Formats: sequence, structure tokens, C-alpha cells
Amino acid sequence: MSADQAAVSFSAWKEALVAAGLAPAEQARYRREILEFLHHCKVRRAAATVMLAKEYLLERERQGATVARPALRWFFMAARGRGAVCPAENAERVQQVCAPATVGGGPATGVAVRTGEPPLARSDPGGADWERDLVAAARTAGFLWRTEETYRGWAARFVRFLAPRSPYSAEAGEVAAFLTRLAVDLRASPATQRQALNALVFFLQEGLHRQLGTIDFQRAQPRRRMPTVLSPQECRALFAAMEGTPRMMAELAYGAGLRLMELLRLRVHHVDLARNCVVVHAGKGDKDRVEPDGHAAS
Repeated sequence: MSADQAAVSFSAWKEALVAAGLAPAEQARYRREILEFLHHCKVRRAAATVMLAKEYLLERERQGATVARPALRWFFMAARGRGAVCPAENAERVQQVCAPATVGGGPATGVAVRTGEPPLARSDPGGADWERDLVAAARTAGFLWRTEETYRGWAARFVRFLAPRSPYSAEAGEVAAFLTRLAVDLRASPATQRQALNALVFFLQEGLHRQLGTIDFQRAQPRRRMPTVLSPQECRALFAAMEGTPRMMAELAYGAGLRLMELLRLRVHHVDLARNCVVVHAGKGDKDRVEPDGHAAS
């Protein structure tokens, strides 16, 4: 088995990067490049390997990227130093490492990488001029860190798509071509394409002050799926097979209709046993709400 085919499962790379002693600006650039690579792995439905990284770098360097190679070299060397490399035949077990970089999604499948605590705003103002303008607009608008990170990921992908042209000269037709490519070539879902559209419109109109007008692009077609829903009896059997904190969390999420991050951020004082409800703070859209069906908490 070639060492280049060994899959990397390095979930603690962000903490290792913080501890690497790099300058804040360089650390931010490494972080973005690694997230981009992990998103590429997700799109390819492949584990992170040196072989895949070499293919990826050829394309990135043709697009003029200068930080991608040192960033990925650090990533794989740090992974090897921490014993985060597993045999190639176990690659399917490390797919969680290859989540998109909100670049969601992604995120860009729309599924965001779990990035932990965001960096201090003053240490991560962005690298290129276009990114700094986007960051300033996002923070002026009061975006959550996850939203800012997702929009920055989409903007980076669009800038690479547009290269060698500057995003300051981008027009509606180029945005339409990018969105059409997502739907036709990459088979993105409608939700992913909508996220990309929202991110690019904000990036160009609010960040770079470009007036786009009408954007005419090929819409992604929704995939028809038969819903899979557990019956009440199956739910009871599932909960009965669990115990302790995981069971309590599963029952609470099921009974109160909580999203994953809402559940993880829940605290004891958010559960009102007297009124039989759960108060969700800073939920989707940074909104508070009360879930009246909080019987699972009891």
C-alpha cells in the first residue's frame, strides 16, 4: 500500500493549527486553504489522501494559488505527527473529515465544517482585498460567524471560477455561469444553489458594490425521494436501546423539535418544566423561540 493512499482522519487539525505559532494572517490563510481541500474531498466522495491532494494542488496552482501547497503540506505533516493516518482500505471511515467548508457547506453542498470557536475578529479580517471587503460587509450586517464563513467560502470558489479576471469586474452573466455549473456539472441540490446565489449576491452587491441586475441561470432540479419516517413504535424501540445522556438528548430533540446545534447549546435554565416548554436562544436566523411541545424534557 502506498503512503500516498493512506487516508487522514485529523479532526483536531484546527486546534493544532492554532498551536502552530503562525502569524494570525497566515494562520487564517492556511485554515481557508485546508477547508477548501476538505470540501474538495467531500465533493469527490473521497477521503483526504496525499494522492488526492497532489491532484488538487495542480488545479489550484493553475488558478494562481500560492498558499495551498504550504497549507496542505502542514496539514499532512501535522496529521502524520499526531498519528492521524489510517490505511487506505479504511478510507470510508474518515469521510467526516471531508466536510465542506461552508464552503458549506456547504457546504458548498451547504454542509458546514464544525469549526469550533471562531477566531478573534481582529485577527481574521481576510486576505485579498475582495475578501476584506466581504468580511467588512458581513460584520456590518451582523452576520453570525457560521454565515460569514459560508459566504467567504462561496466567494473564494467564485473568485477561482472567475480567474484570472478580478471579482471587482464580475457581472451577472458570470454569476449565472457559476450557478449553472453547480446545477449541471456538479449536480448541486436546489438548497445548495440557493445558498450560493445568496452568498454571491451579497458578496458582489454589498461587499464589492457591483450592481448585478437580473441573473438568468439554470435552476437545480429537486431530487424526488420517498420520505423515511420512523413510526412511534420504532421511535420507542430506538430510545429503549439508548441510555444515559444520549437517550435524554435524542428524546428531547425528538419531542421538542430541536435542531442539532440548538440541542448542543441547550442549558438547564432553557428548560421550563413548570410550563412544559423549551426556550431556544439564538436559533436559526439568530432568533429566539419557545417550543411548546417540550414534554420530552420531563
